[in-house]
Amino acid sequence: MIGIRCKGDTTGADKLAAISRGRVCGADRGLFDAIIEVVCEDDDDLLDLLKPPQIRALPGVISPEKLVYRRNVSSNTIGYKMTTK
Repeated sequence: MIGIRCKGDTTGADKLAAISRGRVCGADRGLFDAIIEVVCEDDDDLLDLLKPPQIRALPGVISPEKLVYRRNVSSNTIGYKMTTK
């Protein structure tokens, strides 16, 4: 997950939604103006996504913050199957 602070409104969320590694993108109010769930191959891939010309270069983006979780413990997404090891 990447939480993104934007200046002005969240019209940049449309551009975030177009990121190839993005799965779910939502406009929000609170600590972050937009949140995007991404799937990356490894840590380097995630870091490359955060720096220009990717997320940081989008108009209106003030700062992205990566939110990494190690294990998913629940999901309310329809059709999503959780696997455990």
